[in-house]
Amino acid sequence: MVEIAATGVCHSDLSVADEALDNPMPIVLGYEGAGTIIHLGEGVTDLAVDDHVVLAWLAQCGECLLMKTAAARRCARRRMP
Repeated sequence: MVEIAATGVCHSDLSVADEALDNPMPIVLGYEGAGTIIHLGEGVTDLAVDDHVVLAWLAQCGECLLMKTAAARRCARRRMP
């Protein structure tokens, strides 16, 4: 569980709000965010309470060459959560 400190509304969100992209309503916009972990689920071993995290709709692999450079946002093996 993450206590959200900030969130962003991107162009895709605005396209949904403007009905340029079809999406069932109601919907919560702003899927990108940042915050602090306040609770961990069972089996989580690589994070801790009070860690600062960034939330994104595509999980990055953490292993490819792009992840090991400044180009992590272009992860070659992104996976859906």
